[in-house]
Amino acid sequence: MKYILTLLTVLFSFPSTAQNTYFLQAKGGWGITGTAGNIIYTNNLDIVWANPIAKIPIFNAAFLFGMQHNKWIFSGGISYLQTGYKEHYEYFEFWNTEVENNERFYHVVFPVTVSRKYNINDRLFFNPGLGLAYSYNYAINESGRQNDRNNVFHTYYDNISKTMFDFNFLHHSLWSTAQTTFGYSLNKQMDITIGPEMQIMLTPIDKSTGAYTGDHQNMRNYALLLNAGVIWHFKKV
Repeated sequence: MKYILTLLTVLFSFPSTAQNTYFLQAKGGWGITGTAGNIIYTNNLDIVWANPIAKIPIFNAAFLFGMQHNKWIFSGGISYLQTGYKEHYEYFEFWNTEVENNERFYHVVFPVTVSRKYNINDRLFFNPGLGLAYSYNYAINESGRQNDRNNVFHTYYDNISKTMFDFNFLHHSLWSTAQTTFGYSLNKQMDITIGPEMQIMLTPIDKSTGAYTGDHQNMRNYALLLNAGVIWHFKKV
């Protein structure tokens, strides 16, 4: 975290000249999430069958502060992000139990992004960018449905306890980000934006010593998003 704060300090300490403009940005969007890790069931002899891990829909929201220096844009801030995946399998425990489970992870993310602005005309532009982010992973929710002895399906919605979270998962992760923002300038102070964004964990979220180790290995979740938002400039050049 201290390295990100140091980088932000450096990025926002350029001399204020007529070529600089500072801005606030709010954005949010929807997308899909999955995991790039290995989730296998061969270690569990009770598993009857298991489908491949699937993606689930999620949303995010972010509030950023930044500076444009000539064509280069530096930004940082805070965002809320969900990640996760869907499991569908059957196991035997007194009877065959089919489970459809959505695993959702919740993160507070602190991104730092560098992008470059390309003007299409006086109002239209796009900004491709790359960045790094630190996240605090604070909760996991499991929801879905499973059948009982009479093959009647019941839904459930449970939050994993803090004790189980601490034993199985890490609270801190490092991410890489990539985005392309397309924008339209309404006036000298306000832009509206839309564009795709990808966020992927560089460090696994699961602990090798946790109870999930047998079936969950090297879990690195990712999110593919389509964000829309607004940018308000303090000074437009």
